[in-house]
Amino acid sequence: RRETAFEVRKCVIQALANVSMHLKQSDREKVVFSDVMALADDHGPDTDRESAVHLLLGLAEGFPPEMVDGYVVTQLKMMATQDSNVRVRKAVATILTDVIPFSDVRRSVILHTFHQLAADPECGVRKQCAMKLRSLCENVSKQAIANDCFPLLLRLVGDASKWVRMEALKQIGYVVALVGPDHFADEMAKLFVTTCTDHM
Repeated sequence: RRETAFEVRKCVIQALANVSMHLKQSDREKVVFSDVMALADDHGPDTDRESAVHLLLGLAEGFPPEMVDGYVVTQLKMMATQDSNVRVRKAVATILTDVIPFSDVRRSVILHTFHQLAADPECGVRKQCAMKLRSLCENVSKQAIANDCFPLLLRLVGDASKWVRMEALKQIGYVVALVGPDHFADEMAKLFVTTCTDHM
């Protein structure tokens, strides 16, 4: 029964996101945002807050960058750092990198939030971040890969959880390939070669 209710909510979320694309900005704020805020309320059901995360991604796809930066990114950051439910934080980790193409000036905030999620006390959240490292690298500059993503990869490769480490190891080749020759560092080559030889 819970699964059926969740599927219904997902359909409603998609419909709400589609309708929002055809509303005036003021109406979006009054109608759509109030609905999202009700779902995202930390005192509400966990499944509603989890649904709100996916709704925010749907809204980001149809909103102009200034609205994505001003509302969607701010709300996701708050849910990532303040929500008490691990499933909600995992949901944010799952979709956060997909919001980057629709953002304008707050990409640094998204990167910082992703780093915070990658240090979450729950290994399931950290594992989800490791799985999304490739997506993160595909949506940021090569310099950001070298300066932000690679240090994060190193941290996840050394994580206390075996499951996080395994997911992080799968991302090494992608990160090294995406960084490009201008930002390639010896440390990256060493990690890549070590990983290959250790798993032969």
